[in-house]
Amino acid sequence: MNTTQRTTLTPYIDSDVARKAAKTWAKQHGFSGNQGGWIYDPKGRPVAQGWFNFEEKYYASIRDWVTAQITAFDSFAQLVATDARYCPTLIARSWRERYLADSFDLWCYQAGQSRRAWRGGSR
Repeated sequence: MNTTQRTTLTPYIDSDVARKAAKTWAKQHGFSGNQGGWIYDPKGRPVAQGWFNFEEKYYASIRDWVTAQITAFDSFAQLVATDARYCPTLIARSWRERYLADSFDLWCYQAGQSRRAWRGGSR
């Protein structure tokens, strides 16, 4: 490989972290999982098959919930609406910081912004 080339990786949300976020949010909001992989809403209706699909379906709500838990912002929209020079410090003490940092990085990438969450070292 040419040493002058730079490799740019597309930001992503770690699947283990996403599953943990989905399960924790689901429990807090009355959802439950059953054998066979189906997740049910508080009224017992199936809403998704598998935690990956559940996280994808409720991504915005989960992201807002995590943002409000660990930052001074009420929503993820408030976090990303900050000055274009602002990069949040999200040192991964738990899955929450990792999930939010991954979400922030992915959003910025998709929005064409170069900013990324500062994680205190490598990913």
